[in-house]
Amino acid sequence: YAWMSKWYVLRAQQQLGGNQEDEARRALFFANRALDLAPNNALALTMSGLVHTNLLKDVAKAQSLYQAAIDVNPSESLAWLLKGASHAFSGEGAKALEHVKRAQALSPIDPLRYFYDSLHASAALTAGEYQEACDFAQRSMRQNRMHASTHRALVISFAMMNRMVEAQAATKQLMLIDPEFTTTRFIERSPGIPSGTGLLFADALRRAGVPT
Repeated sequence: YAWMSKWYVLRAQQQLGGNQEDEARRALFFANRALDLAPNNALALTMSGLVHTNLLKDVAKAQSLYQAAIDVNPSESLAWLLKGASHAFSGEGAKALEHVKRAQALSPIDPLRYFYDSLHASAALTAGEYQEACDFAQRSMRQNRMHASTHRALVISFAMMNRMVEAQAATKQLMLIDPEFTTTRFIERSPGIPSGTGLLFADALRRAGVPT
């Protein structure tokens, strides 16, 4: 049930399903079902946090779920990773990087390493470490070039360093992966908008040539 919840989150993020609200309800249903069966299961708590972050945009609730998962199992690398991402959405770059690096140390050869590297790039962006963000985005893409958020992180990192030729080239690759992506859609769906980081990154995407 926990993994089914994550599947619905990814399905919504990749625009593979229907109405976003319907996808969020399905994801939340499976997350709650997992917790009904095992209320102190670290993975179930982590996936519930993922739903609250990415689909419900309730970052504070998500952080409490991630922390509960870590309290149950301090070695749950996904909880550390996604808690780091939630701190990035909150504009807490240093804490985001600290948590993401802890996740990578706990699972250094994870089968989803591209995902860990992608979120490391996002955390580095929030921390203002733009070259580090660029390096980890490119490392992630060497393992999986089809993850759209990694392409977005690379575009933003180049734009924030005013490397606009590279930013525009990265934007072309992003639009091949996600042809319907716009800055408006980014603003509508980013949990980082309330903290201000989302708007900052939306402007970077616009400057790099992403359509409005």
